[in-house]
Amino acid sequence: MRIIFDVEATGAQRNHAHPYDKRNVACNVGLYNLETKIKTIYKLEYDDEPYGEAIQAIQEQINKSTVLIGVNLKFDIAWLHRYGISIPNSTRIFDCQLAYFILTNQKNSYPSLNEMAEYYGAEPKLDIVKTEYWDRGLDTNEVPYEILCEYLEQDLVITAQVYGGIDIDISIASKEMQQLIKMSMLDLIVLQDIEENGLLVDVNKAIKKGNDLIHKINEIDTWLRKIFGVPWFNPNSGDHLSVFLYGGTLELDSKEDYIFSYKDGRTATKTRNIKVPFTSKGLFKPLEKTELAKMGFYATNEPTLTALSKTAKGEYKKVLDTILKRAKLEKLRGTYYHGYLKRIEEMGWEDNNIHSNFNQCVAQSGRLSSTKPNVQNIADEVREVFISRFK
Repeated sequence: MRIIFDVEATGAQRNHAHPYDKRNVACNVGLYNLETKIKTIYKLEYDDEPYGEAIQAIQEQINKSTVLIGVNLKFDIAWLHRYGISIPNSTRIFDCQLAYFILTNQKNSYPSLNEMAEYYGAEPKLDIVKTEYWDRGLDTNEVPYEILCEYLEQDLVITAQVYGGIDIDISIASKEMQQLIKMSMLDLIVLQDIEENGLLVDVNKAIKKGNDLIHKINEIDTWLRKIFGVPWFNPNSGDHLSVFLYGGTLELDSKEDYIFSYKDGRTATKTRNIKVPFTSKGLFKPLEKTELAKMGFYATNEPTLTALSKTAKGEYKKVLDTILKRAKLEKLRGTYYHGYLKRIEEMGWEDNNIHSNFNQCVAQSGRLSSTKPNVQNIADEVREVFISRFK
């Protein structure tokens, strides 16, 4: 028995209904039995009504399924697990989004249901929930339930039509393509499990290591300000770096006092904001083709400064190498140590686990990628902030 399913959840204004944020809840779940043509919408936490019977009914239907079909299924499977709903090992998973991505040679990252519907001549999605509610700052549980159910039911119908088109394309595809799609669906189940378990972060160690780096970065900033001769130099500003390294002019914010005259002849001293030019001769000649769109400014990114450092000598080379070292330390702090903690807070991950996304529908080469955050390419010195749950 082939069943199409979809979930509508809260979190539209927070983190796009991420299932690992306990602040988010599933409002309803839709199931569409392709054999009986029966569509059923189950209410979960849309309001205060008990939903235990709905969960039991969903589980019973899924237990009878031979194929579970959807779009971006890792997301929806995670929501099922959130409510204790399991998928039998005998049930096959089929993600229309993943299959379409592979069939179209990985040209478009995360193809939308609308995109696939247009390709296969299916009905368009109902836009009312997005345009009239989400785009106006309302969350999913603030959408009138009748409208939300109509929206969900239409998505089930469109997914069924898209699945029909994809099924035909797979049937005429090469055996190698068919096998690739089949294996990718098995990978999806594994990746969903990896995302759900996450990577456990030692919060105290991450805070300490990030704070230690702040101390080192502050020492570098003090040294750079001494070298450049101004106390206000901002190493995080590309404009500041460009002017002090290559020369040019900065427009600095300042204030000045002036005499204001009232209509009755009275005067008063007031203060106003002004721009004061600061000019520097610079230390280096900019490399060719490193001009920025902003007139008079040049690139200060890592590849540019690394190339410049190869020919620099003495104190000049030390300045470049110090700036590059600072950039590395700031990345370790901002992207990893403190960055991980910021991400955990933003996403509401109360378990201190990083539930990264493992993307099968991004890279044109078809390889796996990891985002929000990227945990495939972790710097070696950062690995010690993760705690193994296996002894």
